[in-house]
Amino acid sequence: MTWWHFDLTTPGLRDWIDSQVDSDVAAALTAPETRPRCTAHQGGLILNLRGVNLNPGADPEDMVALRLWARTDTVITVRKRRVMTVTATKDALDTTPLDSTDDLIERLTQGLVHRIETVALELEEHVDTLEDSHLEHGHTDTSTLLDLRRTLVKLRRFLGPQREALDTLWSYHRGTPLETAFHETAQRMARTLEALDAAKERLVILGDHLLAQEAARQGRNSYILGVMAAIFLPLGFLTGLFGVNVGGMPWVENASGFAIVSIASAAIGLGLYAFFKWVRWL
Repeated sequence: MTWWHFDLTTPGLRDWIDSQVDSDVAAALTAPETRPRCTAHQGGLILNLRGVNLNPGADPEDMVALRLWARTDTVITVRKRRVMTVTATKDALDTTPLDSTDDLIERLTQGLVHRIETVALELEEHVDTLEDSHLEHGHTDTSTLLDLRRTLVKLRRFLGPQREALDTLWSYHRGTPLETAFHETAQRMARTLEALDAAKERLVILGDHLLAQEAARQGRNSYILGVMAAIFLPLGFLTGLFGVNVGGMPWVENASGFAIVSIASAAIGLGLYAFFKWVRWL
């Protein structure tokens, strides 16, 4: 079996691939952007998969693509950015040589899914920490919440189609010695996708709860301000009335006039406060 692995930016790659395969396969191998898929084609297999980006300084959700074409004795893989699973598979060839093209495909898919599972587990732990912080301390880091939701959306974009591609890959290998291995890989991908969907839903619920809390807090503040305005409205009217500079105002000449108005205002305010407490508006 021969395994050819290339960097998409290698000069002359398209010409070499055109000399080895037909135009449809060449287009699939050299496409600048890919979507996970698994398609049987003229006795071979076109397989596009995605893996988490574990390159230094990269975000895992900025997923890397692996394009693959396989026939009975030949496999061609192309990547644009380094795929850790491919590197690990190549490094392991000295101790665990390949038996067939199916063996290589199974190792690659298993490695990709294993790394996705690891990242998904870390994301679930972050969601658990965020929920615990909210439940125990009433504090939620909204920037972390938004980052997690964005990460899950990016992962979900490719892992949904990837689940379908791995299910198709398994169906193509039913009745072969590696049927169980391909089935297990497809099931692990399905479980990981379900876990990510559950984490996404938990973040949505947490976000909705935060919005409800904020709306309740704002409503409470607005309500208190409304009640305060209701208390001070008659007091404002009273002070406005006594501020009219016309003859006949009571206590103008009385030295105790200010004290009388102040005490009356305080009594009105306390009376309104007691009334609002009695009718449970406060």
